[in-house]
Amino acid sequence: MHYLFNGFYRLAPVRTLQIKTYIRRMSTIREIEIPVPWGHIAGRESGPADGRPLLMLHGWLDNCGTYEAIQTHLPPTYRCVNIDLPGHGRSSHLPPGPMIGSAIALGTYVVRMVRDHYGWSRFSIMGHSMGSGVGVLYAACFPEDVASLTILDLVKFITRPVEQHPANAREAVLSYLEVQSKMTTNERPQYTYEALQQRLISVLGGDMDATAADALLARGARRNPDTGLYESTYDLRLRTRTFQSMDFVGWREFASRLRCRLLLVLAEQGGTWISAEEEAEAIQTYRQAVPELRLERLPGGHHVHLTHPERVLPIINEFLTAEPDTAAVTAAAATGRSGL
Repeated sequence: MHYLFNGFYRLAPVRTLQIKTYIRRMSTIREIEIPVPWGHIAGRESGPADGRPLLMLHGWLDNCGTYEAIQTHLPPTYRCVNIDLPGHGRSSHLPPGPMIGSAIALGTYVVRMVRDHYGWSRFSIMGHSMGSGVGVLYAACFPEDVASLTILDLVKFITRPVEQHPANAREAVLSYLEVQSKMTTNERPQYTYEALQQRLISVLGGDMDATAADALLARGARRNPDTGLYESTYDLRLRTRTFQSMDFVGWREFASRLRCRLLLVLAEQGGTWISAEEEAEAIQTYRQAVPELRLERLPGGHHVHLTHPERVLPIINEFLTAEPDTAAVTAAAATGRSGL
């Protein structure tokens, strides 16, 4: 018998033992820690150890809890490695002192470290928001590695015209020094859990409900044993400006080197960081670069995959289950430019 994919998985009639095995495989989540020079990258893994690798990357100041509603409902043929990027969730912060710089650039290094840790020769990437930017940069630098890229609600990361770069660099220096002074005291605002939950919902513009907020706070907040109150745990340096900026021409040069299948899922009430004209030009850049582009627009906010997974899962699962054999796509990627 075969599995029938229609939104959340439904099973065709199969033997009881097969059903139990299927449910156990789909529901098992394993906490992981991947060693890196400054500590570890934490995350959650699901699926068979010999499955097709899928690396899942969250957005800025989120954590791997962003995929709470969909991870165990992805195709059972995939090994899903869902990580907290550095300074997020339960992953180690960088050592005190150095600036983080671009969280997207740092994430690109980490993707390579995770790839080497598992010994993957080829894998797929799913990214939400900032995580999508990481996926694009990695797939541009190492097109031979990436079989497919799923982008959730980010056509492209923010770029700035070159004439804005000096002012942005100035702001980066000032914001870093301000944050560094806060880090010396190691004091963070504290709230009751309910207040922190509502604050997260408010900051995201009502994009999520309490259940969705809980999924992020489970890894993104901690209880102070002395006060009984809760505080966020992300590295404060993540909120500083990036000294080195990229303009649209630079981004387009990266995006034009993609050679993987691409799924672009945009929320109708999602992020609006770029103009309609820039969005159209970015999508056209993808269309000219990749062998397959699927573009879907869905009702919902920036975290629609977390708040309304039933809208997103049918599209993602159809895209992932249509993945060609690895051997067939490796040769195709090798014909493209393999680096920058």
